[in-house]
Amino acid sequence: MKNVSVVEIIVVIIILAVLALVIVGAVINESNKISSGRIVSKDYYPNRDPERYVLTISGVKDGKEVEYSFDVTPFEYSRYAIGDWYPKE
Repeated sequence: MKNVSVVEIIVVIIILAVLALVIVGAVINESNKISSGRIVSKDYYPNRDPERYVLTISGVKDGKEVEYSFDVTPFEYSRYAIGDWYPKE
């Protein structure tokens, strides 16, 4: 059996911690899912395939202020500005 170095153990721990943070973040985002709210940020990721357009809205769910991020089409992304109400009525 191969001896495992301290560096290898640390790298595995870091990878597992990052993976856990990503999973927890996704679960929290989905638990905050709301259908309408004020747009608080817009993010565009051009170096992805396909490109991603993300809106983050803020609103109230179960009496608490929450934020929810979700992918939108390029058309929707260009249609909204920070501070707008989503969806437009």
